[in-house]
Amino acid sequence: MNWYMNKFRVLFFLLIITSAACKEDSVIFSPPPYFNYVPTAVGHTVIYDVDSTHYHEFDSSTAVFHFQVMERIDSTYFDNENRPTQVIVRFKRDSLTGPWYFLTKWNSTLTPSRLERVEDGNRYIRLGFPISATRSWNGNAFNILGEEEYYYLSFHEPLAIATYAFDSALVVQQADDNNFIHRKFGQEKYAGHVGRVYKIFIDADKYATGVYKEGVVYKETISSYIP
Repeated sequence: MNWYMNKFRVLFFLLIITSAACKEDSVIFSPPPYFNYVPTAVGHTVIYDVDSTHYHEFDSSTAVFHFQVMERIDSTYFDNENRPTQVIVRFKRDSLTGPWYFLTKWNSTLTPSRLERVEDGNRYIRLGFPISATRSWNGNAFNILGEEEYYYLSFHEPLAIATYAFDSALVVQQADDNNFIHRKFGQEKYAGHVGRVYKIFIDADKYATGVYKEGVVYKETISSYIP
């Protein structure tokens, strides 16, 4: 009788362990579909064609620069909040055939509620989750640049850009201020499994005619990518 009782206790104990393990597995985080807009795999690379125009009121000159920027996920580490964070290494070259040279390092942290990017020492909230038509957030909540409301202009819609036709993309409006003397505008586009494919930033003073007199117009457009 004691042998049977001991065997029963062992089986009952194993059943409890198995049940607990199943419950633990059932709460493991499963990435939502919108995580596809932010690749995190080491080696993922995007090359952008860049157009940067600088306006100078002092001598009424305009300087136009064309170059390429490459962003590559170099590694992943855990930040001080124990969150997986990707190191993004950025390179620049002045022509399609010129050599690449190191530009800077940024980092990217993807969480269930947002995408944080540290760019040139400033932490931005580039995407807010879940994605919806009513979703808005302060993109500068973690820096000192002043409140700036971000929101989605469109999402999960096809996007044709450069030589690509993407099945699903997001368009994020970052700033859209326009008056008689100044224009500030920011917008980014993200494609599924690729990440950011387009960026435009305008911060410029204007003449009464509407022509820019002092400031910058900066635009990045995807040229190619490596998953």
